[in-house]
Amino acid sequence: MSDHSVRKTISTYFAAASMLDAGALAETFAERGESEDPVGTPVRRGKPEIRAGFAALAAGLCEFSMEPARVYLCGNGAAVQWNAQGLGKNGRQVMFAGITVFTLDSQARIQRLQGFWDHEPVLRELALEPPATAR
Repeated sequence: MSDHSVRKTISTYFAAASMLDAGALAETFAERGESEDPVGTPVRRGKPEIRAGFAALAAGLCEFSMEPARVYLCGNGAAVQWNAQGLGKNGRQVMFAGITVFTLDSQARIQRLQGFWDHEPVLRELALEPPATAR
């Protein structure tokens, strides 16, 4: 797989997140793709679960921007350091950062995503319920 294909999928993922478009974000995944975002929360499997997971976060936001700061490519995957900021529907602003590791399939769809960021302060600020912790 070409670096261009990997970069295009990652770019589409971050653009969908910034538009708060859960459907478009889910479409960057393979049919049986997995998202553990953030790591330590239950793994979402398949586009419907991934869509619902992002929609739950998006429900508390009226504006959002998630921008890659550094992209490290390796074969069919990448690690991306990113920065995010948003405005909650409750009027509060959030700023946070993290690293997401992507593994793509042969069609340049996300097969596995692992997000490393501290979600609890973000959800608390937006007054959203945290997901259950995976065991």
